[in-house]
Amino acid sequence: LGVSGIGWAPAFVALTLYTLLPIGRNTLVGFSSVDTNIIEAAQGMGMNKKEVFGKVLLPLALPIILTGIRIATIQTLGGAVVAGLVGGGGLGSFVFLGLGEASPDLVLLGVIPIVFMTLISDNILKTIISKIRREKP
Repeated sequence: LGVSGIGWAPAFVALTLYTLLPIGRNTLVGFSSVDTNIIEAAQGMGMNKKEVFGKVLLPLALPIILTGIRIATIQTLGGAVVAGLVGGGGLGSFVFLGLGEASPDLVLLGVIPIVFMTLISDNILKTIISKIRREKP
């Protein structure tokens, strides 16, 4: 990939690649979980492939896809702490500096905002997913 060593670039690449599995897997599961009878009914009503995808497949698979994005978001926020080890900066730097100097206040300075960001993003995505699930007919 041409990105090696330490700094923000390898951390960014690693975190980006780390998100691919939960998003890709949940996307695959979301689309494959749509009942074929529903797709056949949509085609029987005269919908073309684009309409079936946009009006049937995507709306039914979207909650599962968003769940994958939710998992990836939480994993990335947790993994971003480790980016401090490879010189990626961020709040992880405070955590590892505090661990190295046996300074709990520095550790908490890095951990507390990360925990709040994780909880807030998790609740926002949970709310979005539950609203989408309720809108289904």
